[in-house]
Amino acid sequence: MTKNNSLDDKSEDIIYLIRKKILEEETETNNYALPKLLSKKVQTYMSMREDMILCSKTVIELLKLINDGNIEPHILTALWTSMLVCYSKCFTDASFAKKTKGEIKNFVDPSRKDLLEIHEKIMKVRHTFIAHRGDTDNEQAIVYLKLPKNKVHAIKTEYNIKSLRANNFGPQNLELCKELFACVLSSIEKKLYKEFEKLNDHIFTKHTAEDLHKWLIK
Repeated sequence: MTKNNSLDDKSEDIIYLIRKKILEEETETNNYALPKLLSKKVQTYMSMREDMILCSKTVIELLKLINDGNIEPHILTALWTSMLVCYSKCFTDASFAKKTKGEIKNFVDPSRKDLLEIHEKIMKVRHTFIAHRGDTDNEQAIVYLKLPKNKVHAIKTEYNIKSLRANNFGPQNLELCKELFACVLSSIEKKLYKEFEKLNDHIFTKHTAEDLHKWLIK
């Protein structure tokens, strides 16, 4: 297996590792790495599908832990934050990577106002809290000076901070998140199926066996 010298060193190493992993895991088939230009739209939807599956699994786990009342605050925060980041990736500008971003109107029926509202809530939290620092409805803090009450001893100053941060939406809104993720995932699957059909038709009508041989991962 050879590396692609057209990529920069870091990207080349990553692609090399991906191709190596495909060879190790997909031993029963011949596998062809499609050109980026050809697979761009399919790659976008497939990546969105992976993100949405992860979100769906995470919200189920969050609800279970909250309902059981057996969860450490830092774990709750980590799960909730990662879920929102993963979801919002699908609907934020990806100009650096030259990938198409999703528009919620293309994935959720306009009549489902509740799902559109929870989508907007997620995006707002992502933009104003998770991705940026500052005083918001989701995070407030007080820095305070501590001085000993007993003045017999030498005065020792100490500064501390006490903050309150959001770490979940509450069970009712998390249930809506669960429904939203399922709805978006279903829509992605339908769009992806259509793109597979287009891609399949393009490959086997516009490309030759020689092209396939060039794409073969070996």
